[in-house]
Amino acid sequence: MSKYIVHPGTGTVIAVDECVIVTVPSEVTDSLSGDDYFDDERICELAEEQGKPINTTDLTWSNCVAYSPSSIREEVSESLSEYYPDEAFIDWALSASDDELNAVASYILNADEVWQNFTLNLVEGLREGYRRAKEAK
Repeated sequence: MSKYIVHPGTGTVIAVDECVIVTVPSEVTDSLSGDDYFDDERICELAEEQGKPINTTDLTWSNCVAYSPSSIREEVSESLSEYYPDEAFIDWALSASDDELNAVASYILNADEVWQNFTLNLVEGLREGYRRAKEAK
């Protein structure tokens, strides 16, 4: 599957992996005139200096828990459907809208137990990481 950035107004289509995000510091923004915002050469200079690839993230399956709609659907499809095959929520989740699954995520993340366990697990993980780092020296 390929991802594209599309500007409907100009019809410009660019592959995501060819693009970078440019964050322009306020000291640079303050020095630009209105016309400079559309100066392709200056924007390209900024992209070369500090642009970050759009599809780069340090989040992986081994370091995060995601409750985005696509993550919920994937978990339901690849795991929960095997363990709960007769549950009505399985089919619902696979066809639910993003708004409906965002509401599910909000419900989950508003539970105090989630954050209590997160804190306990984070502290335990940090202690273990620290212990291993000390042993490695």
